[in-house]
Amino acid sequence: MSETLGYQVENVYPPTLLWRQAIGSRLARAALIIGLALPAAACGSADVEAAPVSAPGSSAPSNPETHSVFFSPYEVPTGIKGIKPADTSLPLNSWKSSVRCSPDRAAVNVPEGTTSLSGWSLGRLGVLYFLQTAEPAKLESVRSITLFDPGNADNFTGGGCDENIDGPGQGANGLLADWIADSNHHLTIFSGEITEDKVDGQATFNGIRRYYLAQIIGQPAASQLLICDYPDMAHEDVLLNFASAGDNPADSCPTGPNDQPANVITFAS
Repeated sequence: MSETLGYQVENVYPPTLLWRQAIGSRLARAALIIGLALPAAACGSADVEAAPVSAPGSSAPSNPETHSVFFSPYEVPTGIKGIKPADTSLPLNSWKSSVRCSPDRAAVNVPEGTTSLSGWSLGRLGVLYFLQTAEPAKLESVRSITLFDPGNADNFTGGGCDENIDGPGQGANGLLADWIADSNHHLTIFSGEITEDKVDGQATFNGIRRYYLAQIIGQPAASQLLICDYPDMAHEDVLLNFASAGDNPADSCPTGPNDQPANVITFAS
C-alpha cells in the first residue's frame, strides 16, 4: 500500500486466462523487443505521429461480425503488425480529424452493435471522442472499454487534447463517469511504464487519476473499474502482451510474461 500517494496495490497471481499472444516463444519475443523504443510522441499530442513497431507474422483475417473495435495511434490499424486486438482495428487517419482535438470522426467507422472499445497510447482519444459524439444506438451498445498504457499527465496536458475534453482543465472525468454510471459498463486500464507516471522512482498514476478517474474514484461505479499495473513494462509490450483483452475484456488482471504478477491498483477516495 502507498498511503502517501493515495492508492493501494494488491499483488495477484491469477490464472493466465488471456495469455494468447501472437508471439509464440520467449526467444522470438526477446528478439522482437531488443532495440525497439516507441517515441513518447505516440502517447502525447494528437498532432504528432511516430513510426510503429512490428511483430512477426501477418494480420489475422477480419471478422464479418464486429463486436470489438480498436483505435490505433498509427496508420498501422492494429498499432503493431501481426496482432489482432479487435474484430475491427482503426488506423489513425480513420478516427482523427484534420481539425486539432476535434472528436468528429471517431464514431463514424465504429459499426453499430459494437460492444467493446479499446485504444493503445494516443488511441485512447479515439475511445474518448467516440463517447463524446456517438449516436445513442452506438453508444448504448458499448459495455466495455479497455485502455492499453494510455499515458501520463504530461501526455494529457501541455498540448495534449485530453486535458480539455470535458471543458478547460477538466480532462475526461465527466465523460467516463457518465458512461460507467451504468452498472453493466466496465473500464479496464493496463498500465506500464508510461501510465505509471513515476516521480522519484515511485509510480503515482497522476495522469489517469486526475484527468480520467477523478469522478469515479470513491463512487459506487469504482467497482466496475479495473487497473492492472505491470511495473516498468515497456509501452509497446503492454499491447503485445495483453492485446487479446481488446476483443475479450478482462474480468481480472492476467499475469504477464514469465508469470509476472499484476499489481491491482485501487485509489483512495
